[in-house]
Amino acid sequence: MGLWKNMLDYSHSSLAEIVVSDKKYRTVSAEKPSVIVGASFGTTSCNMRLAEAVYDARIYFNPELPAIVQKGIFDNYINMHGIHKTISVGTDTDRDISKVVSEVNTRGVLSLARDVIDANYLDRGKLLYVAHPAHMQRVIEVGKKLGLNGVPFLESDVQWSDRDDRERWTISPARWALREIFARVHHRIKGYT
Repeated sequence: MGLWKNMLDYSHSSLAEIVVSDKKYRTVSAEKPSVIVGASFGTTSCNMRLAEAVYDARIYFNPELPAIVQKGIFDNYINMHGIHKTISVGTDTDRDISKVVSEVNTRGVLSLARDVIDANYLDRGKLLYVAHPAHMQRVIEVGKKLGLNGVPFLESDVQWSDRDDRERWTISPARWALREIFARVHHRIKGYT
């Protein structure tokens, strides 16, 4: 991974803009995923938008598409749409077919998602990642290192968490960039990317 590539907004020449439910997304529209994997961002409104993105990805690709999402997305998804083939990782509750775990960092979530993918005989090479545009580069790179190959499904406009978000690094580009620099260096040293 280029250490400083796509730090605040993911971009790649293969992304095309699509419209689903009057919202604009960027994705590789020719890909037909086997599963959605969602990584949360902060604790407030971003996870609500990511839950909507999971729903819209299902509308666009396949309403029956299974999704493995981090707790913040899962909670918002079930509040908005109910539970439908949606598995939460990074949670200590057991609703639906949730996996009871304590890992909540990006690598932990993707490692658990890989285990769920393998246990359900889903294709590791056809993932659709739903994550914040500033988080997507790291999600994709950590996933590759874990044997997961996916393409992004992103909101077209980068929006940041609410000012009162507990995860303060998600409320502005400056705060995110500072934390992301340390996260990427840490991941490189640990061999996560």
